[in-house]
Amino acid sequence: MADNHIIGFYPYGSGTDQYMRIIDEESVKAGYPVIDLMTAMKRPSVYMGLKIVNLNWFESINASSDAKIFANYMKRLAMLSFFKATGKKIIFTYHNVHPHNMKDTKWSDKLTRRLCKWADKIVVLCDHSEVFLKQYCSEEELKKKMVTIPPATYKGCYCEKEIDFRAQWGIDKNACVMTYVGSVQPYKNIELIIEAAKRFPDIYFVIAGGTKDHQYRDELMAKAESVPNVIKMFQRIDDDELPALVKSSSYIITPYDRSSLNSGVAILAFSYGRTVICPIIGTLLQMGNLDHVFAYDYKDQDEHLAQLCDAIKRAYDVYTTDNNRYIAANAAVLDYIETKNSRDIVRQRYAMIYQQLCAEGGL
Repeated sequence: MADNHIIGFYPYGSGTDQYMRIIDEESVKAGYPVIDLMTAMKRPSVYMGLKIVNLNWFESINASSDAKIFANYMKRLAMLSFFKATGKKIIFTYHNVHPHNMKDTKWSDKLTRRLCKWADKIVVLCDHSEVFLKQYCSEEELKKKMVTIPPATYKGCYCEKEIDFRAQWGIDKNACVMTYVGSVQPYKNIELIIEAAKRFPDIYFVIAGGTKDHQYRDELMAKAESVPNVIKMFQRIDDDELPALVKSSSYIITPYDRSSLNSGVAILAFSYGRTVICPIIGTLLQMGNLDHVFAYDYKDQDEHLAQLCDAIKRAYDVYTTDNNRYIAANAAVLDYIETKNSRDIVRQRYAMIYQQLCAEGGL
């Protein structure tokens, strides 16, 4: 029976990562109990009962030195070899082009290639992932292994606290507000938002999120000090505050770099009826058309600011001159996420994978 099949998750999603928590919950609803893989490995009797291991961000082996990155690579490779040797079916989820903030991706690429070779199924969050996965495995392998499972809507994940952020910020209810929300990291190009704010004094730009990189935070604070239309919220935003923050914003702005393939923040924005200003990444391409988002492309970092500013201007013009189009865009992304990224779809597709892998293993 399906409820006898145990899935080992890495990392385990019982914490604040809503993406993993949703997959955990939907796997259980489908009849496949989930356990923390690292906990199971410390208890041999539990580990031997696992049928499948589900690996997320397993290739992310960033560290403070080359020696530590190599050590992390060897540790992960040993773990992967152990899973294979003990007969576990392996699901590898491919999240981004490369792990973020890595100057040299050599060892991560090697591990990704091994993951693609040994995985029984490769889960991707958008179809565009195939373009990048071709460097790691053949098209024939991808046809057999790759399954697209979009991230589920975040609507309903949070207890929604009623907060009037605009009152806290001291700005008019009709002002145009473009909000960055998420962890504050260099690959998210937040300094470009500050530069853009200088060119658009009639728009308020909110930077909301915490960071462990205090040096980077201090650099951003210094850059924003003389820009009065930048609202600085350099702290972690509690989960129950996120819906109100999104709904207090006119747009969500995410100027990610080229290592980004998917955006949980875009999914969050859509879930609460806000469209985005964002580079053309896989999350947007999955929509089929870009009519209801303010997407842009750029060749290199030098061009990024110009293209971002062009997208900001387009969004601002719609907000100030075409209210019907603005409302329609927000309604369209909400309808899209509820239709194409429902929890039911996530549950059904994972159940299909689990059932197939268990059948192949005679389980």
